[in-house]
Amino acid sequence: MEPLTNFKHPEFSLAMHQSMQAKHRYTILVIYEDGHLREKLRACLGASHTILEAPRGNEGLQLAAQTLPDLIMTDLSISDLQGESLCFQLKDNEKTSHIPIIILTDRDDSHSRMQGFYLGADDFMTIPFQLLELQIRIQNLIQTRKVLEEKFRRHIAIEFSPVEAQSEDELFLKQVMKVIEENMANPMFGSLEFARQLGLSQTRLYRKLIMLTGYSSNDFIRRIRLKRAADLLHKHAGNVSEVAYRVGFNSLSYFAKCFKQLHQYSPREYARQGCP
Repeated sequence: MEPLTNFKHPEFSLAMHQSMQAKHRYTILVIYEDGHLREKLRACLGASHTILEAPRGNEGLQLAAQTLPDLIMTDLSISDLQGESLCFQLKDNEKTSHIPIIILTDRDDSHSRMQGFYLGADDFMTIPFQLLELQIRIQNLIQTRKVLEEKFRRHIAIEFSPVEAQSEDELFLKQVMKVIEENMANPMFGSLEFARQLGLSQTRLYRKLIMLTGYSSNDFIRRIRLKRAADLLHKHAGNVSEVAYRVGFNSLSYFAKCFKQLHQYSPREYARQGCP
């Protein structure tokens, strides 16, 4: 791996250093058998990122699901796995499918590159690599994902007024809101029925919602219900138990717990204080 000082354009290096210092400290999971390479990556990237490590595939899968890092780096071939490749399993798992993956390998041939992208990798780099290039690719992948999430969080704002459809994603979100509205009072409405009514697999729906809103299917449904509950309580459109049942909660204690987590007030406090 070439040292950063060998890069021919020091102004890029300086700008990158300043950018990383100013940005949020993101988490990178390195799943790689080669301990020497993991150590090098930790030394090179640890100043600007939180580095998690796993030497085996199964450990990497578990750690990724537990911590949900902002980016994963791994190899094409990783041991301790049965069946499908690590990259494919990460992209096929609802919890981790949205996380960008960089394949870092010494296999420098077109077949390996095609294999990596076919398995779901977002980027591919060969060893030895230029550190600054790796840093830029990491920042680009993470920032692109974060910008998308923030854009659609702000855009939909989980409101009940119609969304003016101007793109394919906005049309999808409008349909998502329509399906949830139609099933608002049904306590049995969950991710399986949600996906069925939208004509998608659960995994596909999960990936799209994570990418566009940052929320999983069940989290998104629950937040919509709690937003509607707050609106009803604010308008005094029923008591707490009536509102809970109208938005699909059949447990008042669970409704109260979820409501307070989102709105910082219990349902009764919210209704009594007339919170906006």
